[in-house]
Amino acid sequence: MSFGPCLKLNSGHEIPQLAYGTYDVMFTDVINVMKAAFGAGYRHIDCAMFYGNEKEIGQAIAESMKEYNLKRKDIFVTSKLACDRHDPKDVKRSCEETLKDLGLDYLDLYLIHSPFSFHLKDGNNPNFKDPKAFVFEDHKLEDTWREMEKLVPAGLAKSVGVSNFNKRQIEHIIKHGTMVPAVNQVEVHLHWLNTKLIEFCQSKGIQVEAYAPFGSPGFIKENVKSLFQLEAVVEIANKHKVSPGQVLIRHALQRNLIVIAKSVTPERIKKNFDVMGFELTNDEMDKLNKSGMNIRLFKFSAKKHSELQTSTTVAWDKGYRFCIRLHKGRKIPKPDVLNAIKTAFGAGYRHFDCGMFYGNEKEVGQAIAESMKEHNLKREDIFVASKLWSDRNDPKKVKRSCEESLKDLGLEYLDLYIVHWPVSFHFEDGVGFYFNVPKTLVYDNIKIEDTWREMEKLVHAGLAKSVGVSNFNKRQIERIIEHGTIVPAVNQIEVHLHWLNTKLIEFCQSKGIQVEAYSPFGSPGVVKDKVKSLFQLEAVVEIANKHKVTPGQVLIRHGIQRNLIVIAKSVTPERIHKNIDVMGFELTKEEMNRLNKSGMNIRLFKIPAGHEIPQLAFGTFDAPKSVVVNAVKTAFRAGYRHIDCAKFYGNEKEIGQGIAESMKEYNIKREDIFVTSKLWCDRHDPKDVKGAFEETLKDLGLKYLDLYIIHFPVSFRFADGVIFDQDDPKTVVLENHKLEDTWREMEKLVPAGLAKSVGVANFNKRQIERIIKHGTIVPAVNQVEVHLHFLNTKLIEFCQSKGIQVEAYSPFGSPGFLNDKIKSLFLLGVVVEIANKHKVTPAQVLIRHGLQRNLVVIAKSVTPERIRTNLDVLGFELTNEEMDKLNKAGLNTRLYRISSLAEHPEYPYHDEF
Repeated sequence: MSFGPCLKLNSGHEIPQLAYGTYDVMFTDVINVMKAAFGAGYRHIDCAMFYGNEKEIGQAIAESMKEYNLKRKDIFVTSKLACDRHDPKDVKRSCEETLKDLGLDYLDLYLIHSPFSFHLKDGNNPNFKDPKAFVFEDHKLEDTWREMEKLVPAGLAKSVGVSNFNKRQIEHIIKHGTMVPAVNQVEVHLHWLNTKLIEFCQSKGIQVEAYAPFGSPGFIKENVKSLFQLEAVVEIANKHKVSPGQVLIRHALQRNLIVIAKSVTPERIKKNFDVMGFELTNDEMDKLNKSGMNIRLFKFSAKKHSELQTSTTVAWDKGYRFCIRLHKGRKIPKPDVLNAIKTAFGAGYRHFDCGMFYGNEKEVGQAIAESMKEHNLKREDIFVASKLWSDRNDPKKVKRSCEESLKDLGLEYLDLYIVHWPVSFHFEDGVGFYFNVPKTLVYDNIKIEDTWREMEKLVHAGLAKSVGVSNFNKRQIERIIEHGTIVPAVNQIEVHLHWLNTKLIEFCQSKGIQVEAYSPFGSPGVVKDKVKSLFQLEAVVEIANKHKVTPGQVLIRHGIQRNLIVIAKSVTPERIHKNIDVMGFELTKEEMNRLNKSGMNIRLFKIPAGHEIPQLAFGTFDAPKSVVVNAVKTAFRAGYRHIDCAKFYGNEKEIGQGIAESMKEYNIKREDIFVTSKLWCDRHDPKDVKGAFEETLKDLGLKYLDLYIIHFPVSFRFADGVIFDQDDPKTVVLENHKLEDTWREMEKLVPAGLAKSVGVANFNKRQIERIIKHGTIVPAVNQVEVHLHFLNTKLIEFCQSKGIQVEAYSPFGSPGFLNDKIKSLFLLGVVVEIANKHKVTPAQVLIRHGLQRNLVVIAKSVTPERIRTNLDVLGFELTNEEMDKLNKAGLNTRLYRISSLAEHPEYPYHDEF
């Protein structure tokens, strides 16, 4: 649909938030007032067979569409099933009669007008105060609803819903039907806030439409004061220089309701639509909420019927397309662009996402100014966002930074100002900035709650209409909400098919925070190697071909149907136009589900070389040669794409065979997988490093490794004629190769194209500092022992401070290494308790614990069922309390000591961490 900013219905369709109501509009007035409504900007028309004027409304729609050059998809039309048509056999016929009268092929929304069924007695007019005027019928709601549901696959209605239903009735039809009602249209105004029913509906994903926002003056009794005359309404209207009617509509909009406003006076029709130029404060909302009488006005006296019981904000704005409203009531268009501003304006974009860090705000400002002049736009017709960069998180720099952005952009205010990143830092003097090279950064210790308080002040100062955050996690958002006074309007985060980010999105939405999705295409310029381009995913290509659109349009549409603001960037004029043209098709639920399952859906951590690493790896240590081929193939079948190997494990030829067969069987390219191997301790001699690496490549049958690691910081070889025993020093011969010399040879593998990244394993803080000091590449990872019995927190924190990704081996505590005194992690009471609560295995709890510590977790099993369940850890999340309980459950003792090497000067475990 191409109409303006809309809310998403649970059916997947969109609905303009401000509707023009046609109840009680006389036949003689309908055509003129309807045309006035279209002229004012309304695109949502609310009708009903019972109103008796649908033929005239249809004529007005046809004439208005012609006059304003509108297509059918540009408008949203609702009608309702009359109470004398509840008989299941009458439902379809009634809808078809309405369509005929309206001159339409389909309805956007069809509602059951009221839950009770009746017909009028002969000779009676519909007087709802006189029960004698009706003959009650006894049609079951569930039977009527099932016939309503059939209208959707028949193409007669895009969505179906109800009106005047209470909680029990809604629960009843949900239980017996297959569709949840898209809306419940109910009485809502200051005299009847209807809060409990609204909250119930919203909890079920049902959008609430508010009729009679003015309290229907014609229904108001002598003892009920007109809402237009309430002191609070008049006072607030005078303050904002608007009409009482505009205050009442605005109040409902800020409650996230769809508002049905009716008037037959052209001037009032215009005013009722013009409600976006002001915003009610929290205090004004509270004052209005307390000003009414808490009394229902529409009490139909036909109350003996068994079913007659008490039973995200968006509006159309010229120049905006498919907008979604922030929790504060600000409007914000969904797609936006950075570059090619003038082309974007010509295509229809009105939301521009900028940032001081991008270094182009002066040019963006110039393009905005020229485009506004060219397209005859006012400031209020566009939406401009900018961001506070991480070197400006110091509270005393916040306002100045905003003012600099405003100056560069040539604007007096921003619609949205965002904290770009929760980490505060500045650049190292004299070096260029690289995201993945920690040496270019100096971390600052600024509290985000202090930064946020200064952000809030920008709203009161008129410098920003709304403020928000970017790249914040749940804990950080909770902190600033706890210590601030304004809930962030948005959280701008990475979202695409490879990273659906569902849990964070759901959390934000539960707090009324709008999620902005950056990198909807997976950032092709950033995604390399083993991550397949989203444009090439089979599901994306097939769906694009089916709808005759581009893969890019499918990816944007997927984000829009998740109720996200989608930030789509292109500098190509044709793509800019295509990226915004995404309202002419709709993804089905099946297509949405298929797309949701098509990506890797696992966070890809950046490592210092600029590559990405899947967070869950399949471990191959101690996997017998006889089973490892099948184990690797099972892992690929389950979804693993990160395989962790090592020369020392003695099974790399078999792993290579498993990889080759899996790639062929599952049609996987080399860039779709991530393979790690390790330099064993008898190859630390600098002249042996490359040779050892090439042997591994040959065994694995690969041309390069994604990651190559020094397996252990101690250099030694096995003593002749004996079997290696990790606790017996007589089984080893210690050697004395300097780590920094070995590391320099490791570094050479990267520019040679043999390894994408290099790292270490089992290194302590001191050893890492040494190789950073004497080398040119920061280790991409440090693979170390981490599990509940050994949290290894200090070393993890140190590595993360250096931008080094930590890989956790032995997340299960390696049951084979446990002695009698150390309890298996699988048997810990807290692990079993949490596993039972979430209906998962203890192993899944242990893996999830590592993932939520932002670790790459290496999970090993050779049992097909366990391999599968170990990967299936994204369907639940541990609470903060559960994480704390798990953190306290272990013994805080290292299991892998390898005491046979303890006399070597590089033995890592003498240090605290």
